[in-house]
Amino acid sequence: MMNESVDAREKQIQELIEQNIMLARNHLLLEQDFIEALDLLEGMTVQCCSIDTNDGKVGELDSMCLHSYVDAIRFLVKHNRAVIKSEQGRRIIAILKENK
Repeated sequence: MMNESVDAREKQIQELIEQNIMLARNHLLLEQDFIEALDLLEGMTVQCCSIDTNDGKVGELDSMCLHSYVDAIRFLVKHNRAVIKSEQGRRIIAILKENK
C-alpha cells in the first residue's frame, strides 16, 4: 500500500517535470519567434522610413506622420532597437540603436 502511494507520487512528480520541460521549450520557441518578428519589423521599418545618409548607411527613421510607421517606430523603441530623437505631433524621428 505504501509503495503504491510512493509510486503514484513519483509518477505525478515525473509528469509535472515533463510538463515544465515542455512549457520551457514552448517559451523558448515563442521567444525566438518574437525576436525573428522584431527583426523583420525593423527591416521593414528601415526600408519604409529611413532617411539615407551620404555614406549609404541608415541614418534616421522618419514616420512621415503615417500612423502605422509611428506605431512601428514606437514598437522598436519599446524593445530597445531605436531611440526617439525628436517628436512633433504624429511625426517621429528616431535613430536605430546600432547607429547611435
